[in-house]
Amino acid sequence: MANALQDQLLKAGLASKQKVRDVKTQQRRNKKAKVDDGSGELKKQIAEQKLQQAKKDKALNEQRFAQASEKGQVSRLDH
Repeated sequence: MANALQDQLLKAGLASKQKVRDVKTQQRRNKKAKVDDGSGELKKQIAEQKLQQAKKDKALNEQRFAQASEKGQVSRLDH
């Protein structure tokens, strides 16, 4: 059905082949952009996991630094 209208517009000179190609390309891009493959949710989960891991690592580093400080293994940087 769309091809019949397209042919009519081309014959009437209201559209060019280049314009038809541009419209088809844009429609294909729009359709592809609308497809939700679930990767957005996956990216959110990965970002949340990275944030949690960073918090856990920071807490562990602070604990290790405190233990090293108690043992005198940390040298002070005095300038």
